[in-house]
Amino acid sequence: MFAKIQNKKNRRPVIIQELYIEVWLVPTLSEEQIKEVVNNDLVDEELETWPMSKDLYRGEVGQRPNITEKVKYKELEISYN
Repeated sequence: MFAKIQNKKNRRPVIIQELYIEVWLVPTLSEEQIKEVVNNDLVDEELETWPMSKDLYRGEVGQRPNITEKVKYKELEISYN
């Protein structure tokens, strides 16, 4: 899902599962432990998502009460929850 939304650089945020939150905060995590947390992050199917206005990042224009309401874009044909 994120590859379709963040399509220019194909990035996806790591969303840590609740059971890993305390682990993630340990300052002495090994590289192996970090990879385990990252590789077991929240799956896309558990997220509630929808597109928002592109105005969100346009300073004053994006500062309106309805800025986070769903917006339909023809170029985004993703099934949202």
